[in-house]
Amino acid sequence: MPKYFDFVSPEIRLNEIDQSFVPRPVRDDGLLIIGTSQAGPALQPIRFRSIEAMNKVLGFPVNGIAPNTDSWRDGNTTYANYGLYSARQWMQNASSPVTFIRLLGEDSPDTAAGYTQAGWNLGGAALKSSLSDIRSNCTAYGLFVISSGSMSAGLTGSLAAIFYASGSALTISGTIAQGHLGTTAGKLGEAGPASITTSSACTLFESRAADGGFEIEIFEGTGNTVVAGAKTSRGGGVKFNLKPDSVSGIRKRFETNPQKMKSGQFATPTASVFLGQSFETNVDAKVLQNNSAQGKQYGILLPLVSGSSNFVSNLGAAEAAKTGFFINRCEDPQNDFADWTPHKAQKLFRLVSLHEGEWFQKNYAVAIEDLQLAQGDQTDSTFSVSIYRRGGGLEPIEKYTNCNLNRNTPNFVARKIGTRFQSWDATNKVFNVIGEFLNRSDLVRVEMSDEWTAGLTDPQALPMGFIGPSRPKSFTMLHSSKGVHALGDTTNSGTKAKITFEVTGQGNPTGDNWTLTARDHNGNMENFKITLDTGATADTDWTDNGAGVDPRYTATLKGLEGNALGFANTITALFQSSKLASYNETNDGTATPVLTLEADVAGPQFDLTWTENLDNNNAIGAVTTVAGVDGDDDVHAWVQGNLSCIYSGGETDVFAKLPVDFTGSFEWPKLQLTEENTNEGSNYSAQDMHGVRNITKDATPNEIEIFGGPIVGKDYSDLVLALPGGLDIHGTSNATEVSFIFSLDDMRKENGAWYYQSGSLKAGNSWTKSNGTNGLFDEQVQQYIAPFFGGKDGVNILEANPFSNNNVLSGKAESTHYAYYSICKAIDMIEDSEFVQFDVAAIPGIHNSKLVAKLLNAVKKRRDSLAIVDIDDGFKEKYENSGVFDTSGGTVSTVVTNANSVRYNTSYGATYHPRLFFNDPDGSGVQFVVPASMAGVGVIAQAETIAQAPWFAPAGFNRGGLTDLGYVTPLKKLTKANRDRLYQVNINPIALFPAMGEMVAFGQKTLQLKPSALDRINVRRLMIYMKKRIGNIAKTLLFEQNVRSTFIRFKTRASNVLDDIQARFGITEYRLVLDETTTTADLVDRNIMYAKVFVKPTRAVEFIAIDFIITRSGVEF
Repeated sequence: MPKYFDFVSPEIRLNEIDQSFVPRPVRDDGLLIIGTSQAGPALQPIRFRSIEAMNKVLGFPVNGIAPNTDSWRDGNTTYANYGLYSARQWMQNASSPVTFIRLLGEDSPDTAAGYTQAGWNLGGAALKSSLSDIRSNCTAYGLFVISSGSMSAGLTGSLAAIFYASGSALTISGTIAQGHLGTTAGKLGEAGPASITTSSACTLFESRAADGGFEIEIFEGTGNTVVAGAKTSRGGGVKFNLKPDSVSGIRKRFETNPQKMKSGQFATPTASVFLGQSFETNVDAKVLQNNSAQGKQYGILLPLVSGSSNFVSNLGAAEAAKTGFFINRCEDPQNDFADWTPHKAQKLFRLVSLHEGEWFQKNYAVAIEDLQLAQGDQTDSTFSVSIYRRGGGLEPIEKYTNCNLNRNTPNFVARKIGTRFQSWDATNKVFNVIGEFLNRSDLVRVEMSDEWTAGLTDPQALPMGFIGPSRPKSFTMLHSSKGVHALGDTTNSGTKAKITFEVTGQGNPTGDNWTLTARDHNGNMENFKITLDTGATADTDWTDNGAGVDPRYTATLKGLEGNALGFANTITALFQSSKLASYNETNDGTATPVLTLEADVAGPQFDLTWTENLDNNNAIGAVTTVAGVDGDDDVHAWVQGNLSCIYSGGETDVFAKLPVDFTGSFEWPKLQLTEENTNEGSNYSAQDMHGVRNITKDATPNEIEIFGGPIVGKDYSDLVLALPGGLDIHGTSNATEVSFIFSLDDMRKENGAWYYQSGSLKAGNSWTKSNGTNGLFDEQVQQYIAPFFGGKDGVNILEANPFSNNNVLSGKAESTHYAYYSICKAIDMIEDSEFVQFDVAAIPGIHNSKLVAKLLNAVKKRRDSLAIVDIDDGFKEKYENSGVFDTSGGTVSTVVTNANSVRYNTSYGATYHPRLFFNDPDGSGVQFVVPASMAGVGVIAQAETIAQAPWFAPAGFNRGGLTDLGYVTPLKKLTKANRDRLYQVNINPIALFPAMGEMVAFGQKTLQLKPSALDRINVRRLMIYMKKRIGNIAKTLLFEQNVRSTFIRFKTRASNVLDDIQARFGITEYRLVLDETTTTADLVDRNIMYAKVFVKPTRAVEFIAIDFIITRSGVEF
């Protein structure tokens, strides 16, 4: 087209028109896999260009041949990660990337009746109390242990382990703790009546061996003793202890594979109970270190139930693990220490994993290091954020230095690490990007707190500590009580014993004779609270737990907490003196001082009586006594007792069988910290990593792992699990509490060594109290490590493969089952070619016909990729066949029948048969059966690399060989007749030719039923290649002028592509038409440029006919 010139007078104008530019090379888009892996982000496409990068994010694939012996803790390795093997195979044999979508459990937004939620719940929670209902008993049992010296030493017990039972009931077998209910004598720890040996739940038992040795019996059916849930049986029950390195350790004695609970998955008998969490570190710290000898620990089994909620209910979709919020320092520790606790500290930020699921929290932790307070010209306090990997040694795998909390600076922590994440819009089927700052971390993002957003009060704010995981509230059990009391709970349904006195008289009450009795069944005052309301507007009420804080009473009351008689007499003496009356003289004259004595816990086990034998001066006015009354149970304590439990011993009027003088508190376990004497009996250096250090005092090397400097025990993973029963590990409720809040403000130094002591700043003992924040940093105490916790996989752990074709997906739909929906969601993500690019797609191992059809429809809608799919061949995985290798499935007849039934009809898909034995590339020599789609993906990658183009047939001896890809032999050897039968229904046979020592893909058909050039893979892939590249050229011309020069630009560049394809034998001829005959005036008016490309694809030779003609001797050639 002529250009517009604006000459005014004669001149020569020279212009350069550069048409020699080289178009940016178009990369192949590679493979897309939807599949399972041990780690990685869930249900979002992640692109990898190297195996190393893929290993780092997704972990290594597992083959399912040798499952973990402790799958509860170490993860499910019962099934093979076919998709991940395919991805690695592609990486090894092709030069293009892999996009991987990891499957975890997601819940459908549209559910039908009977919908199966993400997560697991043993099939439903139903705690039964009648022996006749034992087959339907479905509950979690908690084994709680406590030191036998707990009464005299004020020790606290701990939850030691959680058992999950379905169709069975659990008891402890042994000797009931001395002083048991029903005897006339004997107190805890004292010689009592003859020992009683029995087997019961909800009963306190003595340990039968050292180190927390107990025996648990498992009852099924009509009550016969069984050990189906035990790994080893000795006698009538399962004997174990709570030392993790012992040959009789609890995890070595009980089944720890939840999959054994479901029938038909293993050759061994189905279990009715498995061991989930066990808390050896907490038990060691709370119980065994006090006395580990036989009989010196007490244990009790209690169902873990609260109201209608049960610990077996672990429903919920996949979630990412998070840290607790990091908290600010005490701004002025030297002056504000008395009023400060970590609970009052402002929340700053927390880190959220970019990887959903449990794996991340088990394997990563974060350290805050290099803490530096702003001073002088430095306006912002600074710190470093380091990410450590479990087993990764002492060096972080990511570190962000010089971070601060000022969003207006380049070093703002959220800006340096990133805040973005993707949220799936199920309605519009698109991802929405949320978050202001681009992610620079591959592992985590930052979430700033609401308190930071509202504005910090400390201009030198620093993350000095962190909030730990929440846990169910600790509770107290008391002899003869119908229920338990959740400590800190103010909503107990019972009534607390209470007595109040009004102080009305003046002067010395000479001659009065009063008696106060206040005791619990322990004979002490530890469970009472005293308050004195003086009535004076300027006074501060006196509140104390028996120690006496008012200066007038300190000397009088201290030391009497365990002396009920002395305490009562002292209170009486106070009334008989002028001391209480003096409060009346100092008040504002309008109120009467009131003294209240109240039990901490509801129940009739407290005695509060007042007797006034003689009153000469009316110094005491009204005296009101309220008797303690039990509630039926405390709904905020996560335990149930005799009223609800099978084999409880029939004590219907009390919560549990306990010694007559027993009062014991039990806590739910928490992560252990760098507290006093926890460093192999010593304390820590300033440069040590403070914070979490979860190991037993005498841990052996096989129990611990390096975790960025600190070491953690094997039970660490149990302590960071999300809470069941609908509880939030990142929040608190009536039933939960924060397990701890760590702060460097609570660090102490003694004899040159350091340790953390909760509350030490408030008590005036911490280093920052004496030396300030800078004083602590000057000592080089500037670092601590914090955990991630609360991640969920969202899958049913009872399933050997939560995405099994036969056990899970068969007969399901998006609206009826989470696993089916999760795969559908993944497929929905790939429908839009502008969102994710790929050339080949596969879900290896999934042959559910509706899901396969959905994948084929997705790639057909895109029209730029080929799906390699599996068709059901009747083969069952071992976990679908009672743990037995299937020798009858995988037949030609079955796969042909099913192919004729589903009749997929598209040139955008292809399938292969049969399955093959595959040699694991990890060097182990393990061989296992894999789906044929794996071989199909592998052979396409190999063929493209050999031919350096996608339009050569991925079949035959030159490019279709499978032996070099690691395939050993077909599951079923095909005859010529078998191959013919498969090819007739568009299934590409995989043939073994023993005489030639070759196994090859011996076909390259697509699933298109109508004969055409597109019924071959090489032609379909040619067209995909051609359309993508010419399509990309066309995109560069959008919004250009719809004129002939634009036509020429398009034709020139498109011809370059077509010439290259022709030169490399992709097409034999082509014709490109773009002119006024295609782009007519009418189309121009509608802003359309229309081109036609005619091509003759090069066909592959699939059938060769050679006639050998035998002639007479006289014939000349």
